[in-house]
Amino acid sequence: MDTAYTSSATAHDFADLIAPVSPQDFFASIAGKKPVHIPGSPEKFAFAMSWDLMNAILNQSAIWTPQTLQLVLDKVVLRPDLYAIDGVMRDGGRSQTVDFNKVRALIRQGASLVLNEIETLTPGMKRIAEILGATPGGKVQGNLYCSWQKRQAFDVHFDTHDVFAMQVTGDKVWRIYQRHFKDPINHPAFKTRDAAFHQANKGALLMEFTMRPGDLVYIPRGFYHEAMAESEATVHMSFSVVTMIGLDVVSMLFEYGVMDDAFRQSVPQPDERGGAALDEYLMRLAGRMREILRDPKVRSQLEGHLRNFTFQSHGIKLPDDSGKS
Repeated sequence: MDTAYTSSATAHDFADLIAPVSPQDFFASIAGKKPVHIPGSPEKFAFAMSWDLMNAILNQSAIWTPQTLQLVLDKVVLRPDLYAIDGVMRDGGRSQTVDFNKVRALIRQGASLVLNEIETLTPGMKRIAEILGATPGGKVQGNLYCSWQKRQAFDVHFDTHDVFAMQVTGDKVWRIYQRHFKDPINHPAFKTRDAAFHQANKGALLMEFTMRPGDLVYIPRGFYHEAMAESEATVHMSFSVVTMIGLDVVSMLFEYGVMDDAFRQSVPQPDERGGAALDEYLMRLAGRMREILRDPKVRSQLEGHLRNFTFQSHGIKLPDDSGKS
C-alpha cells in the first residue's frame, strides 16, 4: 500500500493542474469536446489529499451524515440504515450520525468509501476548487473516492457536469465510452435513466487507461465512463464543474419580462385568420427578446453573472480578522 504523501507544493493556477497540457490547447481542442488523460508526477496532488489528510477529516466524526459519507458495494449504494444511527444531539434534538464501527465493517467487506462536498475541508482541495471556479469557471464541488482492489463502486454512467478527477494514491483502471447526450444537465430528463439504459447506450469504448498517483482525467459531461481499483487501495478526488448555460440566460430574461408589458400581455387565441394573431404575437415576443439580449446593460449584467457563477467560499483568519492587536 502506498504511504501518505507529504509535500509543501501547491497549485497556483489552472496551468499547474493540467500541465503539461497548456490552457490554450485545453480550451481550443479539449474543453467540452473530448476526454483527456494527463499523466503527472506521483506527488502532484499530495498538497490536497493523502491518507493522513483523509483520516484527519474522517475523524472529525461529528460533521459526517449519510448524505456526505456514503458507502458503495459492487455498484450498489448502501442504504444509510446499514451504517447510520439516530443520535441525540447536545441540544436534545435528533439527527442521523455515522457509526464508524459499522463503516469499518462494511469497508472490510469491500465497500468503497465516498465523501461528498469536501472541497473546503483541506486547504489543498479548497485551492483546487478556487482554481476551477475561476478557470474554466463555474460551480465546483469536490468529492473523494476510496476503493479496494478489483471492486467497482459505480456502474457505467455519464455525468451532467464536467469532471476533473485526480489520482492521489494507488492505481485505477478507467474506461471511457462514447457520448450519448450532448451536454446533459441536472434535470430528470437525464438524471432518471436506469442501468439498462446506460448499458444499451454507452456506445463503443473510446479510451482505456490506468490512473496512477499524480494523473488527471478530464471528462466532459455526457461521456459514459467507469473505473475499477487495480491496486490494493486507491484514492482519487473528483471535482465537478457546472458552468452557466443558456437556460440560465432564459431565467435572467424572465426577470426582465416581469417588468416588460410585452411579456405581460395575454396570449391571443387562434382567430379566423388561421392563427395569424398568435403568429404575430410570437414574432413580437421574439423581437423583444432580441432587443433585450442586445442591450449593453443586459450584456454587462450577464458578464457579472458569469464572474459570480460559483459557490462562494468564505473564510476567516483569527486573530487577524478580530481587529484586536
